[in-house]
Amino acid sequence: MKLKIKFNLIFIILSLLVAIIGYINTVTQNKVISNFENIVKTEIPSIIALENVKNLSLRMLQEATSYAFLQFKTKNEPFDTKKIKEGNKESEKEEFYEARENLHKYLDEFTRLSNNQDINILVQDIHNVEYKLYQAELNLIHLKTDADINRELLRIQDTLEEIEEEFLSLIDLAIAAKLEEFNAAQAKAEGTALRAKQINIVLFLIALGSALALGNLVSRMVMRPLFKLKEAAIAIGGGQLDTCVQIQSRDEIGELANAFNDMAADLRSSRTALSQARDELELRVNERTAELRNAHRELEMRVAERTGSLRRFLRI
Repeated sequence: MKLKIKFNLIFIILSLLVAIIGYINTVTQNKVISNFENIVKTEIPSIIALENVKNLSLRMLQEATSYAFLQFKTKNEPFDTKKIKEGNKESEKEEFYEARENLHKYLDEFTRLSNNQDINILVQDIHNVEYKLYQAELNLIHLKTDADINRELLRIQDTLEEIEEEFLSLIDLAIAAKLEEFNAAQAKAEGTALRAKQINIVLFLIALGSALALGNLVSRMVMRPLFKLKEAAIAIGGGQLDTCVQIQSRDEIGELANAFNDMAADLRSSRTALSQARDELELRVNERTAELRNAHRELEMRVAERTGSLRRFLRI
């Protein structure tokens, strides 16, 4: 396999690993965000809606009581004063109906945000008690100013207090249930956040281990063979021509190692051939030198013979 292909495969593996880690991290983060958004969009508005229902029920009671009180007070008032208080009565009545309208709006919002069957049953009970409370308050508003008004007023007020207490107790139960859901949702969100943190730590360790493994793989594929080639080149430069690089690879580095070994083999062959040629030349030089020495001796011997013959001739 070519070195380029190996590096491309490593890059693809690393990219896939990063993509998988990023996807898992995104999923966990989205889950954490979704849990906290559920708390913000559902649990908290539900509790606020119940608090508003509670306050509006008290306001309805206050407006109905104020209306009845003004009606009782205007019985024997002068015409001008009665006219002013009649206006006040109508204002109290309008505020009463407005408060009930808002109360139902918040109750409907609470019902829409609640998906718990037990709480939905409790909401139905709240609607029933609220209707009873509304009817009692209407009785208070439409109370006739006759001789027994004080006794009737006390009876209606007792009924209102009893129903209001029942209504508020149901609202408190609903608030307690939503607070329990809120605490459970918060604990779930915090648990999810903690798991997301742990997952991020594990993914970081996996990424670190993968990076180290890929680094070691690159080192084994590239750096170690190059280091072997460097040591072999230094050894050959020092005269160790029998050095051979053992690299089992089919990429460019393996081809470079084979070329290096071939070069070292050629260098050894050249050096051997040069050594043989030098030895042969030295042998020929020695043989030629011996021949020249023998010829020189023969020449000296001939000169000596002729010189002796010439001397003998001159003596005669």
